Amino acid sequence: MSQTARLYDSGETSPDLYQEGGDELVRPKSGGGRKKLFWTIGAGVALLAILGLGLGLGLGLGLPDKNKNENSSGKDSRRTAVGSVSRPTTRSALAAAALELSSGLDVLAAYIVLPCALDQAMTNWARRLDASAYSEALDSLIPLIQAANDVEKTRALRAVRILLSVPVEGSGRVIAAALPSLLLAVDSASRSRSLDVLQAALQVLNALTSDRIGVVRGGDVAQILSTLSAVITPDSEKAAAPRPELFALALAPVIALVRQRPELLPPFLPALVGLLAGFFALLQRPRLSGSAAAQAKARARQPYWVAGEADSDAHLLARALTALATAKVKQGEGAEAKSLAAPLAKHAPAVLVAYARSASDAWMGLSPQVRKALEQGLFSVCDIVTAGGRADGRGREGEGVGVPFGLGEGNGEAEWEVWRRLWTTWSQKRYTGRG
Repeated sequence: MSQTARLYDSGETSPDLYQEGGDELVRPKSGGGRKKLFWTIGAGVALLAILGLGLGLGLGLGLPDKNKNENSSGKDSRRTAVGSVSRPTTRSALAAAALELSSGLDVLAAYIVLPCALDQAMTNWARRLDASAYSEALDSLIPLIQAANDVEKTRALRAVRILLSVPVEGSGRVIAAALPSLLLAVDSASRSRSLDVLQAALQVLNALTSDRIGVVRGGDVAQILSTLSAVITPDSEKAAAPRPELFALALAPVIALVRQRPELLPPFLPALVGLLAGFFALLQRPRLSGSAAAQAKARARQPYWVAGEADSDAHLLARALTALATAKVKQGEGAEAKSLAAPLAKHAPAVLVAYARSASDAWMGLSPQVRKALEQGLFSVCDIVTAGGRADGRGREGEGVGVPFGLGEGNGEAEWEVWRRLWTTWSQKRYTGRG
């Protein structure tokens, strides 16, 4: 192993300084790929235009012409053939063919300016890259994610998602080196007023945590949690625009980290617990749906993209809580896996208090179906809080652990009532089963 690789693997140097260059660290070149891509976007458009013109002329000139003076039937046939190039299906096929015929950054430029019906063609191209070309493509896309044009942002993010999902030899090191700057760009994009940009940004995080989870390091976890916290933060300045799939997209990276990289989580448990606690407010719905006051409360407490139905989202949140409560960490090769229960128990009551507050609010509540769907996850957290006889409270298990986390400060006695009911139900089902 080279000196560079040893330094990188031991964590003694920052990934953004890593680049193989003999046995020494070389600072990656900056700016070249971006300039080349911006110039190439114009070339990509020209390439597609030329191919389109050529195909159109070919379709027209290739028709039979038995007579020197065309009859009306021949003219109609030619007009139909040339006109077909402007149809969406033909345009997509033409664009895909253009990508197959192109090389280098021409393909990347073409993808940025074309509709995303070209995802498969882009994927096929990315599979043929070597590590050097892969690095050039990724480095060129990151500045575009921060561009002013929302359409370009969205397409650049989608291109990054494709690159992350394609297995290219040597791409792991490339991604690790670019990851800090990529995550900052994704964080910036996630704060956009465009729902398409937000969705594409979350899809990048999903691709990273599902396909490239091995390159994620501690600092990356902190940035991912920060981005997701911003995504679920209310923003009353934005007009309501429900998009149901965003809840799952925002929660899936957390589940992936908990299940696949739990060893990275202990330093970030307060932030992680706070993030999960924030999802309960996204499941609330106005108790009086026709009330203007209730709608105003909802706008103030929820992100603008929250949709109407919450049952399936509640099941997903319950799975996330259960995964965290049962996560185990290996400290070394051959070592026995240890539960996260002990460090998690100090922070877990915050999740239960957030649930009690969301369920007891006078204006916004959790439906019976949502509360039922959350039970298994909540009970798993209760198990963590009381493991080993902790929080026994003279026979009233768990009743006292919420006070340090603000229990009762939001909705008073109603909050306490939900809290007591939760612990009573947990205590009963602990002995009778959780069916």
